[in-house]
Amino acid sequence: GSVRNVEGKNTFHFDQVFDEEAQTPLLYKSIARSMVHTVLGGKHATIFAYGETGAGKTFTMQGDGQAQSGQAGIIQLVVSDLFRLSRMGAQSS
Repeated sequence: GSVRNVEGKNTFHFDQVFDEEAQTPLLYKSIARSMVHTVLGGKHATIFAYGETGAGKTFTMQGDGQAQSGQAGIIQLVVSDLFRLSRMGAQSS
């Protein structure tokens, strides 16, 4: 996303916006999965959840704390992929 100031007015551009029906696996595949590859390539990445109180930011990021439960959050999905991809890299070395 970006912010641009034109004639004293801020214009906000977002890479992607999701509605309240979006599930965490879709968010992960759309946003975070490519960041895992970026991190493994030696760069930094940030996932920033923004919204009003009670919108589900914490649950989206943390889920129920279990990677295989079907209710995993972005954090569990990222960690799971990091380990899976690092093992694949170690096996191909």
